[in-house]
Amino acid sequence: MEQLGGPGSVLARQRRDHAEMDRLMERYRILTDGAERERVLKEVVQLVFSHAFAEETVLWPAVRRSVPDGEELTARVEEEHQQVNDLVAGVERMTPGSPEREEKVRRVFAPIRQDIRDEEDLVLPRLQESLDTARLRRPGTAWETVRMSAPTHPHPVVPRRPPGNALLGVPLSLYGRLCDGLGLSIPSAVTKKIPAALAGLLASAAVAAVLCKRH
Repeated sequence: MEQLGGPGSVLARQRRDHAEMDRLMERYRILTDGAERERVLKEVVQLVFSHAFAEETVLWPAVRRSVPDGEELTARVEEEHQQVNDLVAGVERMTPGSPEREEKVRRVFAPIRQDIRDEEDLVLPRLQESLDTARLRRPGTAWETVRMSAPTHPHPVVPRRPPGNALLGVPLSLYGRLCDGLGLSIPSAVTKKIPAALAGLLASAAVAAVLCKRH
């Protein structure tokens, strides 16, 4: 634990989340009660997406700054995140308990496990080699703060990197967490049309800013 920078370091927080993901996915596999399985799957989805958002906002920029091949390493993980995002979006549109949905859930769990292995075996050790324990502790609080306010559902068109992920993801996070608290499902329009509309507005604002700067 000390080599990771202590219990509050970003690496220790990452590993705790990974262990919890593994526990929840295994629990889903062995459960037989339909309602309980759905509750556990919801926990998996919420944890995976908030965790990934914190990685993309806080951790992967640090990897790209500090690790020589950080761009290549984080690009690989970001592809896995997008794959999970797309698969979970499909799961949430399907009827609970159907064989087709169960097959898609298994397909979701496979890249989540692969993502955990790649991070634990490839990315995080390289970051640990590049930073001393003090510098591993500093982003821990920021990582946790972002994770606690991150989206808890898939939004396939939200960018994987800051600042676009925060500009689009945070408003959607507020809506998603409200739905979670009320036990409501998120309409597909929210996962597709609203992020696309926000992206269009941001693009327009960026163009306007460039034009104003030129004049």
